[in-house]
Amino acid sequence: MKRRKEEEELPSLYIPESPSPLLCAFYSQPGAFWLSMGGYDAGFLYHCRFSEQQEEDPLLRWDKPFAFLPLQDTEEDPICTISFSSNRKLVLCGMWSGKIRVYPLQTPDPNLSSLDAFWALSVHDNQKGHLRNVRCSYDDQFVLTTGEDGNIFVFSLVSQEELTRVVEPSHAKIPSPLSGTEMEKVAPDILDTSAYRQVYNLLIDAIIGL
Repeated sequence: MKRRKEEEELPSLYIPESPSPLLCAFYSQPGAFWLSMGGYDAGFLYHCRFSEQQEEDPLLRWDKPFAFLPLQDTEEDPICTISFSSNRKLVLCGMWSGKIRVYPLQTPDPNLSSLDAFWALSVHDNQKGHLRNVRCSYDDQFVLTTGEDGNIFVFSLVSQEELTRVVEPSHAKIPSPLSGTEMEKVAPDILDTSAYRQVYNLLIDAIIGL
């Protein structure tokens, strides 16, 4: 059967004029790493392998990622830096907008398939405060951040156990009514239509007298 002449050809692969910037990378397994990019290629983490032709000129190689991971709302706000907590249960991301993102991570998870829900906090300047480092202390008690706005911040990191205990729902108790309130007289309604006009005039006089 002949291919239909009217069948449309696939569009050619678009290559931006300026190469997308490489923002950060980290190892996933021997010989492989995750890569975050900006510009046209923002919005994903790319899983890459080191080229087997290491002796070849890098400008002549055409290495491609073997997997990718879309991340919510990173098309205009890519990840600039990534680190892990000491217990490997949290992924800390520093964003282009100066925000911190924290993803709970299931271990082991070399494919980062558990990077879904996250908690975010605006910290540095959202125009000039691109995050350059987000690191946990050795005991996972503190988080330190540095940005291009010249600021350094330190935060206390609440453990998952403590967070669960704090937000655990408890039975609400309705307070008892104050005693004696049932004997108080109800304030009478204002029936004089000119009363509000008088209050308004008094306010105007007070403002003018300032």
